[in-house]
Amino acid sequence: SKKGNNLLNTLVREKGIDFTMPYGVIWSGLDDSMLLKYLKDSEHLWRYQTDSVPSYPIGSTIGTHIGPGGIGVAFFAEGRGE
Repeated sequence: SKKGNNLLNTLVREKGIDFTMPYGVIWSGLDDSMLLKYLKDSEHLWRYQTDSVPSYPIGSTIGTHIGPGGIGVAFFAEGRGE
């Protein structure tokens, strides 16, 4: 999971999060332990930008295919409307 988290963080950092638009983290599994680990490991992406990061469990249709422990970040890129 460390290599995957590092890749995800790199991709998010390259795009930059527009904190004026909706954003959040999604996760799969029966508990939020992987979510909490990711939020701690990626704190540098959120620190000083927001007081909290919204998180949402992945639904059963997609969760069944990716399995427990999946993490994703949904956001609009800075200044590009992507």
